[in-house]
This record gives sequence, C-alpha cells and structure tokens, in this order.
Amino acid sequence: MAESRAARMVLAALAIASACGGPRPTAPAAPPPAQVAPARLTPLAQKNLASFDQVWQTVKDKHWDQARVGPAWDAARRELRPRVAAARSVDEARTVLVELLARLEQSHFAIIPGEAYADVAQPAPSPDAPAAVKAPERAGADDETGDEADEPESDAPTGEACRAGDLGLDARIVDGAAVVNRVEPRGPAASAGVRPGWVIERVDAVDVAELMERVRRSSPDARTAPIEAVQRLSAGCAGRRARVRLRAPLERIVSLRIARAAPAGREVQFGNLPSMQLSYRARRIGRDVGYIALSVFLDAEVVLADFARDMEKFARTRGLVLDLRGNPGGIGLMAMGMGSWFVTGHIRTLGTMRTRDAALKLILTPRPQPYAGKLAILVDELSMSTSEILAGGLQDLKRARVFGVRTPGAALPSAIERLPNGDGFQYAFASYVSADGEALEGKGVVPDVEVPLTREALLAGEDAALEAALDWIRSKKE
Repeated sequence: MAESRAARMVLAALAIASACGGPRPTAPAAPPPAQVAPARLTPLAQKNLASFDQVWQTVKDKHWDQARVGPAWDAARRELRPRVAAARSVDEARTVLVELLARLEQSHFAIIPGEAYADVAQPAPSPDAPAAVKAPERAGADDETGDEADEPESDAPTGEACRAGDLGLDARIVDGAAVVNRVEPRGPAASAGVRPGWVIERVDAVDVAELMERVRRSSPDARTAPIEAVQRLSAGCAGRRARVRLRAPLERIVSLRIARAAPAGREVQFGNLPSMQLSYRARRIGRDVGYIALSVFLDAEVVLADFARDMEKFARTRGLVLDLRGNPGGIGLMAMGMGSWFVTGHIRTLGTMRTRDAALKLILTPRPQPYAGKLAILVDELSMSTSEILAGGLQDLKRARVFGVRTPGAALPSAIERLPNGDGFQYAFASYVSADGEALEGKGVVPDVEVPLTREALLAGEDAALEAALDWIRSKKE
C-alpha cells in the first residue's frame, strides 16, 4: 500500500522483484536477417516484431537451463511471431508476448506495460478494471444501503495532469473474500471511516467477487493474482474518487465516495523499473523490541544507512521484528547488507544464484558488533523475491523465526530492460537455491509459525502475526 499503485501494482501483479543482485540489463545480440521485419509492415508492426525478437532471443541466450529454451522454445517462436506481425496494437502484441513467457512456467518473466513508465501516472487500462474514475473534492459516506450508481463521477478539471494516487488501503483474501487488512493512517480510506476487517464488495462498476473469480480461472497463479487484481482497483489519479461498497461489522453495507490521494512513502527509481513509492518505518514496541518494516528493496544507499542506524539504536533490545509483508522484492544485494547484521563468527551464505556459466553465493559478512537479540520476520503471500531470499536464508541459518503465511515462491534473480515498442521486459537470468540447498521457486518460504489472517482479528484491531512474534521474542523459547 505504501508504494505507488500506478507502478507497484503492475509490478506485484506480474510478480516483479527487480534485478536481484544480477547484472545490469544489456541489449541482446541483433537478430539474424530472417527475423528483421519486412519493409511493408507498418512502423508499429516493426516495433512489435523487434520487441518479440528481443524477448525471445534474450531468453534463448541467457536462460540458465538450456533444456527450457531448446526445440520447444524454437517452436514457440515459429508459432507466435506471425501473430505479433498481425497485431494491430501494442496491447495485442503484448498479449502474445505474455503467452510466450508463460510457457516457461517460471516467475520473473514478464512484460511491463509502457504506460507504467509515463510521467502521467494513470494506471494502464485492463479488461477487469473500471473506467477512469472521476472525482469530488472529498471522501465521505454516500449512503448505507448499498444502492449505488454503476458509473463513477467526476468534477476534476478537464486536461489536468494526472498524479498517481490510491485509496490508502491494502487487502488480502480471507475466507474467499477481499478483506481490508491495513488502512494507511490519515489516508483517504481512513478519513472516510474504513477499518481493517471490512470486506470490499464493489469498486465503481466492478463486482469484486466476480473479478476475483475471473482472475482465478484465467491466471496460473490463483493464490496471489486475484488479490492483486483487487488492489489495482485502488489506483487512479490523485484527487479522483471511487465509489466503494464495503461490508462492515454486523454485515452492514456501507457505500463511500473516496477521493484518491498521493500514496504514502517517497518516490524512488531504479534502472528500467517504473518509479515506485518506498516506505521504511522503524519504531520501538514497548521498551524491549525493535520493529522495522520495508515496503520494497530499493534505494539501497539510503535504506541500508537507515537500517544500520536503527540496528545500532535497537542493539540492546530483547528482539527485533522485520516486517516484509507485501514486499515484492528488489535489489538482491540489500539482503546481504541487512542479513549481515544477524550472523556471527565465520562468513555465512543466504544461498546461491546459478547462471548458465557461473555461480554466485550471497555472502553474509558478520558485522563488528552484530545484533544479538532474537529476530522475527513477518511474511505473507505477497512477500516475494529478495524478501523470500532474506527470510528463507536466515531461517535456514537458524538465525530467524518466520511468522505469517507461506510466500509465493517467486525467487528468481532477474533484470529489466526496455523494448522497442515502449514496454518493459523482465527476465530471470539465474536460478536460486537457499542456504539448505532448497529451491524456493514455486515453493516459497514456509513460516515456522503459521498465522493466517482472520476477519475477526482484523475487526478487533489485532495484528495476529505481529502478536505471535512478540510472544516468542518475550518468551524463554529459542
């Protein structure tokens, strides 16, 4: 929630976790003459074909498992390239490229719509998204009957530049429903009276239950894709409102008009990723526990400096909670920088990345004064990539206890580059195995203490995973 919906939700929906300690993106070798688009094609078709060739060739050249890019990959090119040549828009070509990459059946192979890079931060349209929302000047209750118009409204000035905004709430699937699990303090949803535990039933013209079912049927990732689709409904221009219908306690239906606002956090940029909002929070819980939450592993220089300062501040605490829930990943080297605070003695490793030609160990070098207290790491179904590497690696080393629910297993190191048609292209360039030699891809990190979300706990204002972590830290159990 702390990240820009125009960028972050595109990334999360595609299991993005940028350049996990890997090489900077480089352009693939020029395609052989047979791949060059014929002159009779339109300029758009030529760009789409060049994009297809770049994607196909990059995977062919850089995938670490040559068996996956053998005859079947060659056949996919012969089958799908003519469809790209016939595509009448970047949207149609993108659909074919997504189909191509889906045949790898691995995370971190994705196409990022070019709209995510635009200075005007309107989120990319989607068949499941409502029409562009239009907007009043304030958020507030509309009625409590649940009878609302299907069409969004607007009094936003025509032609006004669109700045990224969101509703200031986050959601997860609980018992098959989209349930608010966090509300940004002083954000639009909080100002409108929305609280954790409320069920999101409708956003503008979109029935949320129907949306999740459509996505569940069509997506290979039925666990995370539905809730990511719901979260994308929060995105829009700052100042524009959405009509949101929710189910409050006692099953009371509440209909609200909520004006989107600039997302929390600060904007950061890295490589060929769209800009994102980064949130870093640190505080004490009582006098004996430190707490650090990070929304994405980016802006390494600033974040690692803040982390070092806070680790020194929390040096004498009984324990530390590192909250990585909802963190989609980022720069893999940051996992080494943070993890090194929690090991002693000789050099350790968080695991190993293997490219086609080499292996790279993710080394932890003990700090001169490492943290000696207990470490609890909070994860959920949207903790991906670098989050999984750090949590899983420290769990393997018996240095951390993990709380929450199983992570999605999207843990491949990847890079991102731009395509001729303006889209972004993310590709994994290495495999990853944890310190215990286990592949996290497709499996995820299994918590030591499983703490599923419940609507009852959320309605009561409880953070069950955090409470379980605090109980362990304050206990005599190791």
